[in-house]
Amino acid sequence: MTKRKTVSSRENTSTHEFNDSSPVDQNESSESIEPEPTLSTGSEVPNVQLDVQGRKSNKYWTVDLEDASGVIKEGHLRLKDVWVLSRETRIIVHWNEHGQPIGESGGLLGLFLGAVAGNFKNFPISYEKWPLVPIEPYKNGVYRDIIQRFFKVDDGQQKKYILQNLGRKWKDDRCKLFNDNYKWNLTREQNIAALPKGFGVSLEQWATFIDYRLRSKTQDMCEKNASNREKQTIPHTLGSKTIARKKHELETANKRVFTRAEMYPISHKKKDGSFVNDEAREKSEQLTLLQANESSTDDAYVKLFGKEHPGRVRGVGFGVCPSQVMKSSNSFGGVSSSCNHDFDMAKVRCMEVELQENKATISLLQAQVTYFINHCMGGKVPHDFPTATNNGVAYSPIETRPSSTIP
Repeated sequence: MTKRKTVSSRENTSTHEFNDSSPVDQNESSESIEPEPTLSTGSEVPNVQLDVQGRKSNKYWTVDLEDASGVIKEGHLRLKDVWVLSRETRIIVHWNEHGQPIGESGGLLGLFLGAVAGNFKNFPISYEKWPLVPIEPYKNGVYRDIIQRFFKVDDGQQKKYILQNLGRKWKDDRCKLFNDNYKWNLTREQNIAALPKGFGVSLEQWATFIDYRLRSKTQDMCEKNASNREKQTIPHTLGSKTIARKKHELETANKRVFTRAEMYPISHKKKDGSFVNDEAREKSEQLTLLQANESSTDDAYVKLFGKEHPGRVRGVGFGVCPSQVMKSSNSFGGVSSSCNHDFDMAKVRCMEVELQENKATISLLQAQVTYFINHCMGGKVPHDFPTATNNGVAYSPIETRPSSTIP
């Protein structure tokens, strides 16, 4: 049984911004409705279920909520509901073996991070690049006061991923802010005076940012980046969904591991099963041929696409270093050991999902029993009411009471 979370008013005692967020926070539809490619024909992944249901509803995110006592309940949240969660409640985020958020909680976290990064009161735009944004008070402060306030995440690998993701979103939002608001037919002074509203940007920060963008060195870098983007001629078709989340959905539905080679056509095909363009189809065919001659999928990928860049691995997604993937392929004695390792991790993920479902069911039953005792039995528990277990089987005191002997 699903418990729908009723949001309540919250206190705002943090120095960081909770609810003065970017337009991303106000318009959730572009992120929450994710296109699901249906690969009914021409798929390189035979005899598997590809048209899987990613979310239970496009109107909200179904997540696990944990209260202060450790009780876990299922909740239905929109982005705006996160901001008003009670201080005793946090959203449990599920992660894969590479340290990437997955499931509906991962999707909601990504949407939330976009709102946080788009509010420039949290991370001022006056800093030239993300590494120059001070750890204190900005990065650690936002992570502690905002992210950990609403999401149950640790200070290790999960924090590293989240800060990297915030940095990428901050960079993209800052670029979009300039492109949407700077008018090249106006003077520098006129553009500075036209301060964008609703983004948490002060006049001083806007002026500093404009001066940075108008430098010849910055302009050269922007032209180089634009040229590099033009070379990216094969778009993926997953929409806002990360490839890590899509892979997890497929593995959960099919109860087996999906390789990088299998994920390539899945992430580059349209709903009708056709590739997004001819180049994508040719790459997929070449990848299939290379796999027959290479010792692993990783070797085939490198041979076809070139070396991986830091912080991202093709077919795996953001936040993963190439060494993580290569280590899982090589440290266990070759590709066959890697496949066994991945298969074990898939089984572990399925068991984790089942465990969370069982915990939610137990919590519901406990609440129902408590209600029944308080409202139907006057708060009194019968002396023969089952209160303990023996090897996992409930028994009542009257059933196990030893018989008395009469001398």
